[in-house]
Amino acid sequence: MLIAHTPTEDGKVRMWHALMVQSADPARPEQGVAIARAYQEASRSTLAQDLELWNAKRAIIQPLIIPKDGPVGKVRQWYSQFYQPLHAAMGTQQRVNGKVVSLDTRVGV
Repeated sequence: MLIAHTPTEDGKVRMWHALMVQSADPARPEQGVAIARAYQEASRSTLAQDLELWNAKRAIIQPLIIPKDGPVGKVRQWYSQFYQPLHAAMGTQQRVNGKVVSLDTRVGV
């Protein structure tokens, strides 16, 4: 299965879906093609249902986290650069690029 997307304009993409199946009985290709087409349609339908969910998703600005989750705030700040206009992303990159500090004190890891 292949699922890919191509940006077409700001905030819009074109979705590509492909599926390859192998016939269980090469001696009866008509039956194999019919089964493959049904399987492909079921896969496409499932992807369409996922798209409905993805279109309704919203950002969680204040997620519930615990200290053991790690530096979630820093990670969220870093990847926010990919959802900003280019001029704003440059400022985020300047703030978040730098040294990586590990708080792991285990020896031999």
